[in-house]
Amino acid sequence: MLEDYQLWQRDYLLRISRAMTSQLDLRAVLRLILESAIELVGGKIGLIVLDEPDGSYKVQASYGLSARMIPLVKPFFDDLPGLSESQEFNIPDLERRLQLVMRAIGLSLYQGVALPMIVRDTLVGVIYVLRPSAFTFADRRALSAFAGQAAIAVQNARLYQQVSREKQRLDAVLENSGDGVMLLDPESKITVFNRALAIMTGIPPEQAIGRPCDEILVLHDPNTREPAAELTCPLERCRDGEQIQLQGDYVRKDDIRVTLGVTYSPL
Repeated sequence: MLEDYQLWQRDYLLRISRAMTSQLDLRAVLRLILESAIELVGGKIGLIVLDEPDGSYKVQASYGLSARMIPLVKPFFDDLPGLSESQEFNIPDLERRLQLVMRAIGLSLYQGVALPMIVRDTLVGVIYVLRPSAFTFADRRALSAFAGQAAIAVQNARLYQQVSREKQRLDAVLENSGDGVMLLDPESKITVFNRALAIMTGIPPEQAIGRPCDEILVLHDPNTREPAAELTCPLERCRDGEQIQLQGDYVRKDDIRVTLGVTYSPL
């Protein structure tokens, strides 16, 4: 019977690890981590605290606790220690902290474990799991293995969140720039076409994005007033890392001719 339970734990850990690492939304990751930890060992109460920029910790997910109880669990993560040189993480007086929390929320006789989430020698957070019965050695070992995978999932989700925020900032800067800006993929297809460039050319962004640059930004030689291939999307020259500046006339669909100076910069 015990062997069957341990086999189930191993299979469960494998399935959950795959699910966690495929998810990039931080809230969804934390919810999955906590619910999985609870299910893994039959827990009744759980919470996850993550580190904040100022070095403190904050509850980011909870299970089995009402909103009014959340402030009462603060003794769990008050003054959490850093990692020692041996990289062993222990919360001093965990049993005393547990009893303080249990009395505050009106429960008793609960046992608890604190699972550090460590990535590259950095403590990013702690998972707490509580239940009425004691935790076995097998339970603790399974949870420790689980916490390592959970830490990677949290770190990945945080990095994705950070990149998403940076992309939103960049998109806002490009969209509101007074200069016309477009971004091209390696096949010279337009991926970004900002508002200023849409006004200059008279082409809505939705009609430009996804199309080859040489179909949209066709410059004419000011002397011959004819389209000039050498003035259009010099992608091959940019591949060598060269910044290229061109100037020519652009004829809008309403037959208005404007002179454009275009700088192509490789990314």
